[in-house]
Amino acid sequence: KRARRELADKHHAAIEAGISIPDERRAIGDEIDRFLDGFEMLCASVRVLGEATPRALDAIAGLGERMAARVLAGVIRSEGVLAEAVDATEVVVTNTQYQSAAPLMEPTRLKLRERLLPMLQAGKVPVVTGYVGATEGGVPTTLGRGGSDYSASIVADALEASEVRNFSDVDGVLTTDPRVAPDAHTIKILSATEMSEMAFFGAQVLPPLTILPLVEKRIPLRVKNTFNPTHPGTLIVYDNA
Repeated sequence: KRARRELADKHHAAIEAGISIPDERRAIGDEIDRFLDGFEMLCASVRVLGEATPRALDAIAGLGERMAARVLAGVIRSEGVLAEAVDATEVVVTNTQYQSAAPLMEPTRLKLRERLLPMLQAGKVPVVTGYVGATEGGVPTTLGRGGSDYSASIVADALEASEVRNFSDVDGVLTTDPRVAPDAHTIKILSATEMSEMAFFGAQVLPPLTILPLVEKRIPLRVKNTFNPTHPGTLIVYDNA
C-alpha cells in the first residue's frame, strides 16, 4: 500500500507538472489510478500465494512503462502535437519465456503496421511502451535487460524505419569510461560487430539484442545524449554497409 501511494504521488505530480489541459490531467490521472489498482491487486495475490512467479513479476514490472506512456503522450499533446499512447501488450507478440520473452516477428510486424501506420499517416505521434509485450493469448510479458531499446528496434523493423535513435546520458559510445580516463571521447562510427566485441569485453554499450531486429534490414542506429541533443553521438552501421 505504501508503494502504491508513492507511485501515485510521483505520477500525479508528473501529470500536474507536464500536462496543461485540465480534462487531459483528469483522464490520465484516472487511468493511472486504474493501473495502480491493478498493481495493488497483483501484489496482494503474490502475498496470498507466498510466491512471485515469473509471470506475476512480468505483469507487475511492466506497469511502469504502460503508465509512463500515457503521461508522456499527454505531455506531447499539451505542446500542441497530436499523440497517442500505444500499449505494446497489444502489438508486440512474444513467446512465453517470462522475464526474457522473445518477439514473434511475423505477427508482431503485422500488428504494429496495422496500428501505427494509420496514426503516422494522420500526423499523430505514437508513444509505444518499451520493454513489454504479450503472448498470443494476451498474457503480459517483458523482454528482459535492455528491453526498452529492444522494443524500439522491433518497431523500426516493422515500419522499415530509416534510422533508430537511442538516447542515454552520454554523448554516444565512448572510447572508455570518462570517470576513469578524462580524455575519453565519442566514437563517431562503429560497426555492429565492433559494438558486439566491446560489449563482450565489458563495455557499457547497448545489449546485442537491441540491434538484432535491425540487422536484416540494415537499419542504422544512432546513440545520442538526452541532455546534449545537438551532439551527433555514435552511428552504428553494418559490416560492408
